[in-house]
Amino acid sequence: MPNKHVYYYRSPQHQNHYVLSFAFGFDREEDVYQFAFSYPYSYSRCQAHLEQLERRQLSFLKRQLIANSVQQRRLDMLTITHPQNVKPDKKKRVVVILSRIHPGESPTSYVCQVLQNLSDNEYYRIIFCLYN
Repeated sequence: MPNKHVYYYRSPQHQNHYVLSFAFGFDREEDVYQFAFSYPYSYSRCQAHLEQLERRQLSFLKRQLIANSVQQRRLDMLTITHPQNVKPDKKKRVVVILSRIHPGESPTSYVCQVLQNLSDNEYYRIIFCLYN
């Protein structure tokens, strides 16, 4: 879509929040038009990335299979923490980041992939900022 048809502006009708909109001409009635908010992030891409992370054997990352979907796809949980923090009797504060609750939520998968690619030092900085 050409840039001249995409608009990003503050809208007084939306409490001065920013609005992203675009203009599109539906010129052929018989055609089917589909719009996507983001590029697709496939299940196979997600699994390949998680397998790559597992092969790196990072001390602060643990991948667990928590269930299988109806289609027998893995539902994984990643725990990202210092190994000393994984003690069942110790109370701890946690941050939960969810990705892909619904198939149309590809942007969250990209965000989670970036988080998974951080170094342990970068994780500690993020966690410090969240708790202070």
